[in-house]
Amino acid sequence: MSTLCLIPARAGSKGLPGKNTKILKGKPLVSWTIETAITSSIFEEIAVTTDDNQVKEIAQSLGVKVLDRPPELAQTILWQVITWIFTLK
Repeated sequence: MSTLCLIPARAGSKGLPGKNTKILKGKPLVSWTIETAITSSIFEEIAVTTDDNQVKEIAQSLGVKVLDRPPELAQTILWQVITWIFTLK
């Protein structure tokens, strides 16, 4: 069995719109998470699940797998677990 790091990064934040692509110390916020997962060396596979094209481009530029999240799984009211189950199928 392999170890998967699944990074959920949906576009529709209500508290801070576009938060995953906001710049923090010169880099988009989501890239900090991705780079930390990469440098940890504990994951055999890293994937970002998103409905945001900018996040998708960032993840691809860092060399991780991107799983397009369907709109019905990118709503505020849904639990992350539902997204994980969809992704792992």
